[in-house]
Order: sequence, then C-alpha cells, then structure tokens
Amino acid sequence: MQNYRDIIQKISEANNILIISHIGPDGDTIGSTLALAEIINTNFENKNVHFVIQHKIPDIYKFLPNSDKAFLTNREVEISCYDLAIGIDCATKKRMGYFEAIFDKAKFKINIDHHETNNSYGDINVIFGNSSSTGEILFDFAKQMNLSITKNAAICLYTAILTDTGAFRYSNTTANTLLTASKLVELGANSHDIYEYCFESRPVEMIRIAAQAIAKAKFIKENKIAYTLVDRKMLNDFGAADEHLEGIPEMMRQATSVEIAFIIKETVKGEAKFSFRSKEKDVATLCEQFGGGGHKLAAGCVLNCSIEEALMQVLPEVEKLVDKND
Repeated sequence: MQNYRDIIQKISEANNILIISHIGPDGDTIGSTLALAEIINTNFENKNVHFVIQHKIPDIYKFLPNSDKAFLTNREVEISCYDLAIGIDCATKKRMGYFEAIFDKAKFKINIDHHETNNSYGDINVIFGNSSSTGEILFDFAKQMNLSITKNAAICLYTAILTDTGAFRYSNTTANTLLTASKLVELGANSHDIYEYCFESRPVEMIRIAAQAIAKAKFIKENKIAYTLVDRKMLNDFGAADEHLEGIPEMMRQATSVEIAFIIKETVKGEAKFSFRSKEKDVATLCEQFGGGGHKLAAGCVLNCSIEEALMQVLPEVEKLVDKND
C-alpha cells in the first residue's frame, strides 16, 4: 500500500512521464502500458504522458484503444530526460531494449512487474510474483488508490489478464484473478469480443508456420522434452512474422508425456531466442543461467549464437532439469 501511495505522489509531482513496455510485446505488456497511460490521463491533470510499445504491435492487439498512439523503437523521443519513467512488465531493464538508456536518465524510476525473477531495478518497485499479470497489479493499484478506470482502461487491463493466463487456463489464475476480470467486465470490457480478438483471429501465416514448427518438433527423454527450431528462412518461406510463433510451446506442452517444451527462434540479429513452457519444472531458474528469466512455468532467454549452437548449450541443462526429482 505504501508503494502505491508513493507512486501517486511521484505521478502528481511529474510533468513529463514515460511508460515503457518490454521488447517482443505480448498482451500483458501492451494492455498494461495502454491502461496505465489511460489511468494517468484520466485521473491527473496537465500530465505529458508518452508510452512505448516497442517494435510492431501484433495485429491481434491493434483493437486496443490508443494502441496507434504509442511510440515505437525507432521513433525519436521528444524529451531527453523524463521526470518519471515507469517500466511495465519488464523483468529486467534489458527487456526495455532501446529505451533502457532513457529509463536510466529519468529523474525518478518505477518498476511494476509480476515476474518472480525481477531484480528490483527501480527507485520504487512493485513486484508481485503471485499475480497473474501486471494488468492484475495495475487494477489493484487503481482500486486501492480510488482512481477512476474508464472503459478503455478496462478493455486494456482485461486483455492483459486474459492473455497472460491463457484465457484463464494457466495455473497463475487465482480467485482474485477471476474477481478482477469480472469487475473489468462490469466496467465495460466485453469478454467475448476480447477473446475473439486475442485467440480466434489468427492469420493463415500463423496457422501454417505453427503446423510446420510442430511437424519438425523433436520429442526426447521418453517424450518428456519437446522442442522445435525456427530460422529466418522458415519464417520468410511462410511469409510469417515473429509474432506468428506465439503459442507453439503451449501446443507441444499439451502432449501427455511432455514436461518441458520450448522453441528456439532465430532473431533478425542472428541470435537464438528461447521460449519455454513447463508443467511443473522451474524453467525460470533454468533461463537465469543463460541471462534470462520469467515465471516458474513460462520463461525465456536469448543467446548470442546460432540456434543450433544454442541448442547444444541449453539442451543438456533441460535434460538435467527433467531428471531432477523435485
């Protein structure tokens, strides 16, 4: 509660505010960033609020209110030093990408996140690893501080929670998560429409690349580990974008025998980006060994090498984790 009051004070004192999402934007970081900007603009007068959704916004999230007003990575920042910078859903400052340096230059810094591996890099840190999403934290913040939540903010927060819980299917869904979602529906979020946008609006390219990635998947260690590799050529051959790989690890994890599933994607920089999903094993700790992090059952990391070399480095550690008796 005290951190919430301190955030209110810092927002009240600031004139120029920057809200920063993480690279490779997902529904939680996008929805939470847009929601916080809306909440500040609605409840505080005379604030110059800029918000960053880095790189291309995935098509499925373009329905979100004010998503077209976000800064992108290569857009010139209008203010060299902000009074207040707020990191949203960024487990580390590195996840801010281009805007990490701008965050560091701000006069005051706030870190709001739900990743257990977050290293508390802000002047104020609001980190609840047991929350389903950063969206759930922001709703609690707004309600505790008696801030008005508009219909637009409710839509964005509901999207954040819906996507990070896999439509309320994942183990991070709690009674409070469902209660929060119901309150957001009361505030104007249309649960059916948002679900349709986020989970039932897949382009053909996404279906085709997923089918190919699954067809190439390897199942090892008595089918306890499933993984697949996707290089730039494969993406280009299917006319697919990076965002179209979302959901593939979850598909592989659905196999009854699979304990850990992961995909390795070749980035445009030639790096190897891992996305892990697990049923019980702690993949966040695994990813921390390679400079990444996340949640116990959903985590990632990036290695500066080819996807084949990265597999050789990481797979032995995955095998050790599967063999480990918790």
